[in-house]
Amino acid sequence: MFRGSSYHKNVIFGKRTVKDGEVCSLWTLEGRQKVIKGPKRQWIWRSSVRFLERVVAHQHQYLVVQHANGILEHIQGPKTMYVDPVQHVTIKVKDSVDVDSFEVLVVYTEQALGQPSSSKIADTELQNTSPLATSSQVHRRLVHGPTTFTPTANERIQHFAWHQQKAESVPSESRSSSGSSTPRKPGIEKFTKLSLLQQQQYVTVSDVITSDNVKIAVNLMIFYQCTDVDKMLDATNDPTGDFVNAVCADIMTFASGNTYQSFLEKTSSLSGKDIYPTLMQRAEAVGFCINKVIYRGYQGTDHMQKLHESSVKSRAELQVSAEEVSQKEKLKTLEEKSRAERAEAQRREEAASQEHIFKMELDKHRHNLELNNRKHEENLRQADEEHQQKLTQAVSVAKEHINHLSSMKAAGVDITKLVIGQLQAQSRSSASHNPDKVIQIQTGGNFSDIFRNLEAEQDINPTF
Repeated sequence: MFRGSSYHKNVIFGKRTVKDGEVCSLWTLEGRQKVIKGPKRQWIWRSSVRFLERVVAHQHQYLVVQHANGILEHIQGPKTMYVDPVQHVTIKVKDSVDVDSFEVLVVYTEQALGQPSSSKIADTELQNTSPLATSSQVHRRLVHGPTTFTPTANERIQHFAWHQQKAESVPSESRSSSGSSTPRKPGIEKFTKLSLLQQQQYVTVSDVITSDNVKIAVNLMIFYQCTDVDKMLDATNDPTGDFVNAVCADIMTFASGNTYQSFLEKTSSLSGKDIYPTLMQRAEAVGFCINKVIYRGYQGTDHMQKLHESSVKSRAELQVSAEEVSQKEKLKTLEEKSRAERAEAQRREEAASQEHIFKMELDKHRHNLELNNRKHEENLRQADEEHQQKLTQAVSVAKEHINHLSSMKAAGVDITKLVIGQLQAQSRSSASHNPDKVIQIQTGGNFSDIFRNLEAEQDINPTF
């Protein structure tokens, strides 16, 4: 275990072991100091022993060294030092400032006239350093992230203390029973890193008087964003306080031109930016942009609140009654519409059924007609075939008869007498029958002419 500044002994004669990592300071009776760095075993004679406090800073820290001669020095870590009361007043460890990409630091650098810009002074030079000049210059610069910033001894980071609504007025907290708004307290939001992102602020504008002398408090939420840091630093030290004052002026102006009832009817316009000209102008003047303003409701006196709640209840009851009547009318209209739709659907169904029946009858009639046509065509074809067969048979019989007559004629038979005799015989067989025609064949030789004459006749007797 390492010994620190709490170890302080007066030794007449003895020894002390100074371990590695420890530093011991010996004071003799004459008041002279001797610094012993470990590891070492030191014999002591009539001296005061005191171990020095070790101070360590890692890479994201730095040491603030206040030297005994009044010089202030910042040493970037990693670094280990021992607090020597002869050389140092204090040595403190501080963290470097981590700056994100959306943040910015405002750093002021004080440069003494005639002094080098470097603030680091070697230990060997501390004793001979001349006093600083009485006059100096201060320069301001902005440090944008992402970075880790370590200030030098002649640099300081600006601390902001802006206006912010008290925690009791945040929406999660309940309103006071008296209905009054929570007072605003400036300077309770303290920080060093200025955010360039959009921020929001809850604002309650109290003691707002309408044109009919009704006192209310209006709750708002302002969304703002810093667009020009240098302009803001030159114009104001509390921009959010300026926003609160500006929005109070705008709300007061708006309420003075409206009665309590008309104010309630126009609360939707409070969520725009048109009624906040003072706020917009002030934001532009201090390097900010107001993105939007949201209306979060209002607070009135208990009496006005009760009257308003009663009015709201009455309007709600009337609205419910109107909705009931409207629902009944809609239900009646819906029922009539449903009946009409059902009747129309039934009519379409019956029409479709009749159309289907008519189509089936038409298809049946067409089928029967087609069958009759096919049957008639078949009968005609069969009759034609029978007629052709009979005609062919008659022609064949006539040819055979002609051939027979030709052979008989060749044998010397008188064909005319033969034919006449056959016709007479047929006539006698039927007393009432008279021959329609008598064919007398007189030819000198070729019976083909006779055959052609027979074919020319339309009525050929098959037995002839």
